[in-house]
Amino acid sequence: MRKLLIIVIGMIFLFSVSILSAKANSIIYYPTDDAFVNQHASDGNFGNYSEELQLSDYPGYFRRIYLKFDLSNLSGMTITSATLHLHVYAGSIDGEDYINLHRVTESDWDEETLTWNNQPDDGLVYITNTYIDSGGWKTWSGLESLVQGWVDGDYPNYGIVLECDLDGVSNELIYVYFDDKSTDNRPYLEVEAVPVPSTMFLFGSGLIGLAVIRRKKFRKI
Repeated sequence: MRKLLIIVIGMIFLFSVSILSAKANSIIYYPTDDAFVNQHASDGNFGNYSEELQLSDYPGYFRRIYLKFDLSNLSGMTITSATLHLHVYAGSIDGEDYINLHRVTESDWDEETLTWNNQPDDGLVYITNTYIDSGGWKTWSGLESLVQGWVDGDYPNYGIVLECDLDGVSNELIYVYFDDKSTDNRPYLEVEAVPVPSTMFLFGSGLIGLAVIRRKKFRKI
């Protein structure tokens, strides 16, 4: 029985070392829902509008972008990196301006029904920003805590909103158009994750407990 216990402990050690030294897997997620809302067409839905996502801080024409991702296959994982990527293909940019990324907290939404008037814009939680001064790929990094909270169920996954109109400064990004569903330049969330080490420790603890119980029963016999 002592031999069995030594084998079990050895297996736990090897499993633990392999997990702690495991290389994070990089996974690409495309939006399950994406849409922009337009203040000028406050009841209009733009969930499937010309394969583009529009953003603007022009007064009366404010536009914001909503994105949502299905991360259900990350359950039980530790998020080590998370970055949002969007591609600018056109814009009217006066200098540079920051685009803010917020976590949506108020309610769920659907790309086929979302409008300016029904957008869940109350109680937004600011996460990070990036600035726009030209075209090409733009990234919002440092989203590990955001994604981990979704994965762990700390808060519901209602997605994110990108905006540049809440800072009180207007006409810097008169309009910016991002690629949407085009094959090469679709928005995506890049996540790196590893298995949670505690899962294997719990499994190993269970094996040790089982071995101890079996040993006690063997002694009684």
